[in-house]
This record gives sequence, C-alpha cells and structure tokens, in this order.
Amino acid sequence: DVYVDLTAEIAETGSFPTDDADRVLTPGELRLGVVAALYSTQLWPVLADALVVADTEQDGSLLHVLADTYLGRQPDGTYDNRQSAGIAINCADDPRRPPADEVRVQAELSAQSSVHFAEFLRASTGCLGTVDPIDPIAIGPADGAAPILVIGTTGDPATPYEWSVELAELLSSGALYTVEAEGHTAFLSVPCVDDVVIDYLVDLELPDVGAACAADDSDDVFAPDGEGELDQVIALFDCLRDNGVGLPEITIGDLLADPNGDFLSDLLDPTDPAVGRAAVACQDLIPGF
Repeated sequence: DVYVDLTAEIAETGSFPTDDADRVLTPGELRLGVVAALYSTQLWPVLADALVVADTEQDGSLLHVLADTYLGRQPDGTYDNRQSAGIAINCADDPRRPPADEVRVQAELSAQSSVHFAEFLRASTGCLGTVDPIDPIAIGPADGAAPILVIGTTGDPATPYEWSVELAELLSSGALYTVEAEGHTAFLSVPCVDDVVIDYLVDLELPDVGAACAADDSDDVFAPDGEGELDQVIALFDCLRDNGVGLPEITIGDLLADPNGDFLSDLLDPTDPAVGRAAVACQDLIPGF
C-alpha cells in the first residue's frame, strides 16, 4: 500500500521536501492532503499523481498543495478564515461541552475505528476551550415544517449516507433522495440530482418516495493523460504562450493553489491584441468559443 509506506517513511524522516525551498511536507500535512483530495472525485487523479511522486521521488509538493487547499492557503501565502470559521460556527451550533477527558476518549474511539487516519482523528479536540453557545441549533423532528428534502450520497467520505437516512427519519416532514455516487455532496457535482434540488427549491416539489439516481458510469474519474479538466487548462495556457502571449508555465499545483482563478486571470489582459490573436489560434481548447 503506497499510502501506508509513505506514512511510515515520512514518520521516520520527519518531512519530505517540496518545490518551495522554505516549506516541507510534514506527516500531518501528508494525511491532510489525502483527506482533502477524497472530498471530490475531480481530485482523485491529482491524489494518485501526488502519491506516486512522493513515493518515487520523495517530493511532497503536490500533497502540500492539496493540504493547502483544505486549509485555505492563498497564492500570496496568506490563509482565508475557513478553518477558524468552521470551528466557530460548528461550536456555536452545538450545545454540548463535554469535559476534556470525555473528548479524548471519544477521539480515541474514532481513531480506533479508522484504518488509515487514526492519528488524524486522535488529534480532534471538539469544542474544547470555546465559549458556551448563545443560541445553539435545536435538534428535533421540526413538527409543522414544510417538506424538507434530504440528499444522501452513498459514497460520501465526509458525511456518511447513514446520517442522511437518520436525518430524514428524524424529521417529521423529511424526504430522503438517494444519490449513488462518490464524493462529498452531490448538488452541482452529480448532474442527475440537479433538477431534483432545483424543483424543490423553486416549487417545493418533492421527488417520489424512495426515488434515487446514480452518477453516469461513463464518467471516467481517471481520464487519459491530457484529457482531464486540469490538463486541458494547462494545455490552453501552453497554447497561448506558444502563440505569443507572455505567460509562465502553469502546473496542476498552480491551478489547485488558485481555485478562484484570480491569479491566473490577472495574467491575461483581454485588451491585449496578442491575447486575442492567440485565443483564436487556441479556440479548440476554449470551452464555448
């Protein structure tokens, strides 16, 4: 198992180098990079490449970028507030404040149930040290509420499908819609669920009891080399550069580090005639051109 071998190797060496001379990949960041990639099937090919590169070259660059995306690191080296906000919001919603000893026991039980992420789970501190919530979420059947659509994805690695079943059963007006697919959440990522959610949000129309859909089996997560979405973006930038636009070489790491495209869009000046000429030459690589 490549992952098992890597975690053992990095625990022994302490870190792997990256393409940034000022940063290394630590054992915790390796695990975090893997966890981050499991959320989305689009990142599975990147994770596969990252593990191979780390295993064969002891280069932690791609795994580092994956960890950075989870932590909200920006291209300029700053971090957004997603992690701090997540803890603050979750703990503001949760009325429970078990003592430290109980939290440690719960973290240990979670760790013992995991094959590959025991140490990651063992580090969980819950809401220790946070203030008591002022207006926590009330948990209950929500009697009298309008119909509530609950979407459950069978292969969700972060929020298990069983939780969706339990939530739909808890809610008096809950209606479960099952999506047979991989990845965290389904709306706007698994096409077959989009119309179901839109019909509910716009017209409060629920699907039939027991209804479900499945991701298209023809969608190959591991596309051939050069045909993945990230590969196509890189090919476009290569084409623009080859046709006279002054652009640096772009890597998958650059794309992952700039999820909103702010840095990359700043590289392109649409008023530059050279960009226009290059875009015509590269039009086959531009969606909807």
